[in-house]
Amino acid sequence: MLRITRVRISNIRSVAHLDVTFDPNGITAIVGNSGAGKSTILAAMAWALFGDGCGLTQSAARSAWARTPDDDCSVTIDADIDGYRITAKRSLHLGTTKGVQRETASAALIEAGLRT
Repeated sequence: MLRITRVRISNIRSVAHLDVTFDPNGITAIVGNSGAGKSTILAAMAWALFGDGCGLTQSAARSAWARTPDDDCSVTIDADIDGYRITAKRSLHLGTTKGVQRETASAALIEAGLRT
């Protein structure tokens, strides 16, 4: 079973910076006003874990996800999967080279820990 323990989001839509540690024994509710970033948090988490098809990877929409055109976007998730601790990170760099907008996306399994 996948249990997310911590989420860090930088520069995606209305979320400038978010760092949340979840209680492993509780239930988490994401609440807020319209436009506060609730859906962005969930979409960013899905993108970090599963990649394509989660809204952040459609080429035409990528620049709309960054807070400003020059922002790098990233999501890092710490999780426990069947007793193994892992950290997954995905990032997106939107930049311009010689007047042409370039998009660079990367993903990595950063750490696989010992079974807890």
